[in-house]
Amino acid sequence: MADFRAVPQKPFLKQEVHQAAVTGFIRMEGEQAVCTIAIHFSEPAILKIGSVMLQETLTVIDEGVADLVGEITNMVTGATKKILWDKGFGFELSRPEIFLEQSEYHHVLPHRVVVVPFHSDFGDFQIEACMKDMRKSASWGKYSDHRQTV
Repeated sequence: MADFRAVPQKPFLKQEVHQAAVTGFIRMEGEQAVCTIAIHFSEPAILKIGSVMLQETLTVIDEGVADLVGEITNMVTGATKKILWDKGFGFELSRPEIFLEQSEYHHVLPHRVVVVPFHSDFGDFQIEACMKDMRKSASWGKYSDHRQTV
């Protein structure tokens, strides 16, 4: 679709709120685990990716770009869901939420968020992922009761 190469950089545990022009966020919930995924794009990255995908020149982050970020979030989450399905985890997906600039979103375990930065010729972006294995702690409770702002 966008036909570009993104090179993953060294993953790290999240320490602070990431500044991004636009973020796609989605929840995956199943009996065995609950996951949250956030994809952060810089303005140059999403405008270039969107321009290539839509075959038109994008110059501002608008509703159309926000919709595109939602679709990209769905694609990444769909691939993640398949990988986890093959490992025995089944999930229901929420609809992606889109946040512009500095916004609040809630990871399932905010102190255990893995960040994978990517570098590309289109610009840099990051994927954050957090997973709580419900098989290890049945007393933990439903994740929505324990979310914290990051």
